[in-house]
Amino acid sequence: MSQQNVEIVRSVYEAWNAKDMTALRELYHPDVVIHHVEGWPEPGPSVGREAVFRDSSSFAMPGGATPWSRSQTSSRAPTAWS
Repeated sequence: MSQQNVEIVRSVYEAWNAKDMTALRELYHPDVVIHHVEGWPEPGPSVGREAVFRDSSSFAMPGGATPWSRSQTSSRAPTAWS
């Protein structure tokens, strides 16, 4: 992975951890396609930034988990950057 890609991923996590949906939105490609996991409140896929970020409160899942929380991903996946 190039250093540029590493910095983009790091920026995504920083925006997510800061709950800065404006910054996070700008990091997504305008034509992003998100395929929803089973049980997601909205039917998928979401196509484009507007659709993905229409209601960013839907990013929180039952029990307060988020799509990127350690409980939902590999135990080795970073959930915060220092």
